[in-house]
Amino acid sequence: MKKLLVLLILVALIVVGGAKLWMWYSLDRKIDEYIHMSGQRDRISYESAVVRFNGEIGVEGVIFQTPNEFIETVNIDEVVITFSDFISLVKFQSDLDKGIIPDQLTLQIRGLEVVPDYNRLDSITERTPGQEELKAYISSWDMLGCRDTFNTGLDDIRMMGYPTFKYDLEIGYQYSRNK
Repeated sequence: MKKLLVLLILVALIVVGGAKLWMWYSLDRKIDEYIHMSGQRDRISYESAVVRFNGEIGVEGVIFQTPNEFIETVNIDEVVITFSDFISLVKFQSDLDKGIIPDQLTLQIRGLEVVPDYNRLDSITERTPGQEELKAYISSWDMLGCRDTFNTGLDDIRMMGYPTFKYDLEIGYQYSRNK
């Protein structure tokens, strides 16, 4: 009896582990396919695909080499789509083929980092007349948003200690079906 219980537990672990491995492999191939289809294969890279038992799939370590001369790269720590549970994740494609959307879905972009090239940006920004006089009037408290600020330039942004801009974004929905 004890051997049968151990065998059942072992089989269950192999099935669950195999399902997760299959999902990870499928996701990794899909991401590669989308990058290839976009025609930006040499500009987009990522570290790894992620599948978690809590119903999350995603990609980690995304790097975009932008064609924009003022922002060379955009880095993203992690892009994650979260389902209500692991079963919803597993059934997602078959449900979608039947026209059924998930009851709950969340998209999270964590660590979206933009590093502007301030030297190139400085070359195109023009100084407005009277800006130096205005800077003498504006104190460091103004830069913290404690008073009216009329103009914030690149030098002001650097002075405030923002060499990069890093964002987190989360959007989602919950859907209730009429039964």
